[in-house]
Amino acid sequence: TTPVPSVGENWVTKFVQRYPLLSSRFLKRYNYERAKYEDLKII
Repeated sequence: TTPVPSVGENWVTKFVQRYPLLSSRFLKRYNYERAKYEDLKII
C-alpha cells in the first residue's frame, strides 16, 4: 500500500475558497467563569 499524503498548511483556506457557500469565523473565547453565573443549576 502507498502512504497517504499529508495535508498542507493552507488546505483550509484553499478549501473554503473553492467552495464559496462555506464560510469560516473566529469565535470569541468561552469564558467559563462568566458561564457559571449564568447557569441556573449553580445559582
